[in-house]
Amino acid sequence: MDTFQETLFYDSECLMCSRFLRLLNKNSTIPQLKILSTHGDEYKEYCRQQHILEDTVVYVVSDQYFIKSKAIFNLLNKYSTLAPISRIIECLLPMKMADSMYDVIARLRKKYFMKRKCETGSN
Repeated sequence: MDTFQETLFYDSECLMCSRFLRLLNKNSTIPQLKILSTHGDEYKEYCRQQHILEDTVVYVVSDQYFIKSKAIFNLLNKYSTLAPISRIIECLLPMKMADSMYDVIARLRKKYFMKRKCETGSN
């Protein structure tokens, strides 16, 4: 039986995403949070069922899900010592603008923060 109350789908191949998870875990334990990769079948199936475009962070709480900046804000507000700052930014920043910023960061992270495979050259 699944004892997790929440699920986080994140890009496990992204160094920035992994650092974000470490930030969340730094000052709190998250026993009720099931953390899964966006590269797995469970993520693809969940996105298909919920009609979510793949390739975004998804934070699921009970029957509700949050994507993009809303997922990040909810995670920070619940699990981080940065919650007060996060709440202020969330209140001041319109969601459309926050999601646009998320999209820009997501594009840049793919260019600069993806884990690179070790390349071996043969002569």
